[in-house]
Amino acid sequence: MINQTNANVLVVGVGAPKQEKWINEYKKSLPKIKNFMALGATIDFEAGIIRRAPYILQKYGLEWMFRLINEPRRLWKRYLIDDLPFIILILKQKMKKYNNPFIKKNSVKIIRSTACLYYA
Repeated sequence: MINQTNANVLVVGVGAPKQEKWINEYKKSLPKIKNFMALGATIDFEAGIIRRAPYILQKYGLEWMFRLINEPRRLWKRYLIDDLPFIILILKQKMKKYNNPFIKKNSVKIIRSTACLYYA
């Protein structure tokens, strides 16, 4: 049915990680779709179905904690178990102990100028 339309953008909102798995499985069979957007809870936020975290929590990147407190049975495993490797990488980066495997050491030289920075 999707292939019968002229759509080139597809919004999928069935929740993580289902939506990402669905996109990964079907993207090759949807050649007209150039952009896939896994929006999940964003749709519910915009529709007013789920309440957003207070601004202060949003500002400091803690909306996940607000959602966990409000829906612990559904979200505890995703946030506390499945996301643990990601959290470890963030902590390593904050402590300057993360080495990006995609950048060779000393491969980017920054040349300072009074006008701007040049990357060589």
